[in-house]
Formats: sequence, C-alpha cells, structure tokens
Amino acid sequence: MKNTKIAAKCKIAYAFVIGLSLLIATAAEDPYIFYEWHVTYGTISPMGVQQQGILINKMFPGPEIRSVTNDNLIINVFNELDEPFLISWAGIQNRKNSFQDGVCGTTCPIPPGKNYTYALQVKDQIGSFYYFPSLGFHKAAGGFGGIRISSRPMIPVPFPPPADDYTVLIGDWYKTDHKALRAQLDNGGKLPPPDGILINGLSSGATLNIQPGNTYRLRISNVGLQNSLNFRIQNHEMTLVEVEGTHTLQNVYSSLDVHVGQSYSVLITANQPSKDYYIVVSSRLTPTVLTTTGVLHYSNSAEPVSGPIPAAPVPMSWSFNQARTIRLYLKGKYNSESWLQSEKISVKDALKVLVLDPLKVSLGAKSDSSSFQIRLTYSKASDEAQGASETTRERKKRKTDEENGSTSMSENSFEKVYEPCILSIHCNKMPIFFSGRYFKYSRNVSQTRWIIDDERMGEASVEELIGGNILPACLGDSYKFHAAGREDIDVRMLGSGRPFLIEVQNSRKCPSQQSLTEIEEKINKSEKKLVGVKDLKFIGSQCWAMMREGEAEKQKQYAAIVWIARPVEEKDIDSISSLKELKILQKTPVRVLHRRSPLERERTIHWMKVEKIKGSSHYFLLHLCTQAGTYIKEFVHGDLGRTTPSMGSILGCRAEIIQLDVTDVKMGDS
Repeated sequence: MKNTKIAAKCKIAYAFVIGLSLLIATAAEDPYIFYEWHVTYGTISPMGVQQQGILINKMFPGPEIRSVTNDNLIINVFNELDEPFLISWAGIQNRKNSFQDGVCGTTCPIPPGKNYTYALQVKDQIGSFYYFPSLGFHKAAGGFGGIRISSRPMIPVPFPPPADDYTVLIGDWYKTDHKALRAQLDNGGKLPPPDGILINGLSSGATLNIQPGNTYRLRISNVGLQNSLNFRIQNHEMTLVEVEGTHTLQNVYSSLDVHVGQSYSVLITANQPSKDYYIVVSSRLTPTVLTTTGVLHYSNSAEPVSGPIPAAPVPMSWSFNQARTIRLYLKGKYNSESWLQSEKISVKDALKVLVLDPLKVSLGAKSDSSSFQIRLTYSKASDEAQGASETTRERKKRKTDEENGSTSMSENSFEKVYEPCILSIHCNKMPIFFSGRYFKYSRNVSQTRWIIDDERMGEASVEELIGGNILPACLGDSYKFHAAGREDIDVRMLGSGRPFLIEVQNSRKCPSQQSLTEIEEKINKSEKKLVGVKDLKFIGSQCWAMMREGEAEKQKQYAAIVWIARPVEEKDIDSISSLKELKILQKTPVRVLHRRSPLERERTIHWMKVEKIKGSSHYFLLHLCTQAGTYIKEFVHGDLGRTTPSMGSILGCRAEIIQLDVTDVKMGDS
C-alpha cells in the first residue's frame, strides 16, 4: 500500500514536470512582422489651431506596433520630409545591434527622399514602450507612437487577462512650429511653457470605452518634451502591474506621476455606477498647472461626465514617495527568500522557487541541503541525434553558446515542436574537493586538456595527470580541474608549486589521507616526471571561494632567459635592479586577442634582479616578482608597443624572451 502511494505521487510529479517541459519546448510561429511607414508633413489641429505636423502613414500619433516576445520587427521607413529623419525605440534593448537604436551617432539619419529598414528583435522582452523621432526637434511635431510587447501565449503573467488593452499616449504640446522651437534652442534660448497637454493626440475628447464589471489594461506613456504629468481617472483606482517591461508589485494608486519617457501599465475595473467619468492629465512641478481631460465611457452610460475634476496631489514629496513604492513583482512576492537579497536574480534560482513547492506537495516530501541531488533534463529525440553527429568543435561551440545565453539560432529556426520531449532523471551526490600544489617540469605539457580541431596540443596535461589518478579512487563520474592562475604550455611551474583544486562529481567513495598520499607518490614517481604534486588533501567546498579570493591578491615570481640586440652592460644590470614597484600598462596581448576582450590593465612589477650568463654577452637571466595577471612575455618584448614600459624600452633596444619559468606563487598572506 505504501509503495502504491509513492508511485502515485511520483506519477503526479512526473506529469507536472512533463507539462512544464512542454511549455518550455513550445516555439513561436512566424516571428517576423513587417511594416512599411511613410513619414510626411500634414496639417493637424490637436489644440484647435491648424499647424504642420509629422505623420506616419497619414496618422497622428503614428501607428501602434503590436508584437510578442522574440518577434522580429522589420520596419521600412520612407523619409518624405525635407530634412533628415530618425526614429528611436524607447526601451527596446537592441541587443548586439545598437546601430538600430535610431540615435544620431549610432545610426545614420535617413536623408530626404530615401528609406531605411530597421530590423529589431524584441528578444526576451515584454511590456509597454513607445517610439519617437530623435532628430531636429521633430518630436514637437509628432512622429511618435506606442509599442506593446505581449508575453508569448503559454507564458503566464502575474494577473488575469484583461477584457481589453488600451495605449494612452500623454504629453505636453506646443502650437508653435517645431522648426521655430528648434531655432530658439539653437540660438541659446529656452523653451517657453507648453500650450497644453494631449491625450492620444487630442487636447480634449479622448475617449476610452469600457463594459461594466470588466477589467482593462491601460499602457500609459509620457511622450512629451519636458514636463512630468499626473494621470488619474475620476472615482477609479489603478493597479500598477508593469513599468517599462518589468512586472511590479501590484500597488493601488488613485493617480500616477509619469515622467518624460516613462511607460506604465495599470489595471482599472469598471466597478462604478454606469456613467461617464473624467480622465485627467495635468502638468507636475510647474509654476502654472496645465490640465486636459478625456472620458472613460461605460457602454450603458446614460449620464455625461459631471462633478469637479479630481485634483492631483499637491506636495512634491508625493511624487518621490510614489517612486519608492514601485518594486519588482518577484521581489515583492519572494522578498523573504535569501536568494533574492542580491540585486541580480538568476533564472535558475527563480525557476527553482516556482517548481520546488509544487514538487514537494506532489511528492509529500521536504527539500533540504542534503548532498544527494536529483537533476531533471529535458530534450527532444532530434537533439540527441544532432549531438551524436556533432564534431568535438561543434559540440564545444554549442555548449559555450548555451552557457553564454546564445542559442545561435538562424533567422528561420523557429518552428512548432511536434515530437514529445524526453525527461531524464539523474541522481547524484554533491561534488567533493581535493587541494594541493602542482609542479610542471615539461615545456610540452598544458595545464588543461588542449584540443584544437580534434588534435591534441602537447604531450599531456596537468589536469589529466592529476585528476585521472584521483577519479578512480573516488569512484566518481567525472572531475573538474581548477587552479590559481595558469601558465603557458611552454612555461614550467617550479618553486613551491601552483595551488589547485580537483572537483569530483558524484563520488561514491571518499579516499583516506593514506590513499591520497599514495596517489601523490605515484604521480611524483612517474617515469616521465612531467608533473609533480605536494600537500594533496581532502577539503570542504568553501576552500574554492577562498582560493579565488586569494588569487586576486597573489604575487608571482619568474625566472626568464632574455636576449637583447646589444651586449649587456653593468649599467643595464644596475638600472633594472633599481626599479621597484614599477607600474606598467598592458593592452590585451596580440596572441590572445582572438579569445579575450581588448582591455588595458595596469600591473605592478614589484622587483627585478639580473644575472649574467657566462659566455654570452647578449643573454641574461631575469628574476622578477609581479602582480597577478601580468603578461611576462609581453613585458619583455613590448608586444608591438602594447606594453609600456617594457624591458626593450627600458634598455633602449630590442628584447626577446627565450625561456620562462614560474618560480613561486604567493596566495594572499602566504
């Protein structure tokens, strides 16, 4: 009977996890949305006076962009004005393609009579935003519109779906032509106070239609030029649910201050007597308060708007206090969780909280910090077939891309998933750690396994020679090698050795200290004597963090054979040996630019000492102690001027490094 209950609970848990995997595996169809926009001048009368405005497809405000997370937006903009034109997409992240952002300096303006096609992807984004013209003060004439990015259909949001969804664009407005306003600013003047406030391009009469009893979402954006605005609806409260793409704690407000460029989403419920109500927008923090009104119209209303227009909060402090109340939804819901105390929340931690409680309820079990772990892996059959046909290089690249958050999808890779997902369950124990110091005696041994195009570089690796002996003693599945820094394959590691850790995955046995001593002796007595080990011992996982902390503070000592283009003189020896705490600037070396960021770093050479080599006037032995992270080879030869000063510039001649050894690694206070 007891086993039957456990089996039933497991089936419930499996059903929950498989359902979750199907949600994850669902892909969006046709993620491309195409627009063709023609930007022209036209006559508009938002304040009751005719003036020249900027229209998009003869619309003021411009057409609204409606999209779904991960959609690709292809927008072909034809500039039919008499001057250059640019559109900026407020809040759209434009990852890895900032040149599409529409700001002069990253994007070239569209010349009159020409067109440009923007290619945007709203990658991993949801929420309310807007677009606007970013050149020539065109925003004062129009050319702006709303952007809404909805969540994908199977992705839940933290509130029930509303009956309808309205975009509300509010902003201050001038009757003066935008070119005259621009000239005033160009001549050193200031903008005068605006003439009024618009709601969706209207100074009065903007209407939102609602049905009694329903809840509606309003996406409010301040698209104005300079004034913060207060938004409110007579006798209706607003529940804030999103700010510029982030779900918020759902606080209730009677009015909201919306500053220039901000976008808010609120929910309102039609729960008042059936009549019409004022929608009010007024300027904030200005000497003269400008106010405009619209209408919230109930479908069965028999009475027009009436009563006093609701007033905005008076004190400035109210606006600051409102801003303090806006908090992220997850932080509000899970504020007591320790993982949420940091500013950044990992996807893994967020999913863990969401999935863990239902699993505990389904299984009738508790979760704790036991060393025993269960890992659930989701895949498709086609994925496994792909993995079997991949080369080592392709598999390594795919793994790197996944770890970096990039799936390297082609433009047409989105498709429906028709095959079932495969759920794999792996049970394993937490890793165990071993520490020590290693020596590397060969100039043909890399620190870690080094494979290029399926060909091994070097005779062996420190990682394999040490880890390969420890793993069998632990009866583990695999191991990872960690070290306090690294040396090139042609550099020996001598002196007191380099600190390292071996992390053994899913070990079924923890070897005794006597066994570790025997492993140490086996490595040290190896016939080829490629590497050596000392102080091998079992340690706790906290020592990994301690080693990383000490690594930043460590000093390293080297011995290098150096050749220079002229004979070594006594004054050279004295000059080099007298240099203490020498500051050098090093740009990322040419030899590693293909895999490291192009940065400039300041490093310190603590001291140097020179020994002559008998029988050779152009060679000498250089001993030096440096700050961690110093590129020694580049310090000697200068790396085409990318390291300054260098040994070559100090001596005033060409210098080359012939051999290099690490003679000591000092961690922290050691």
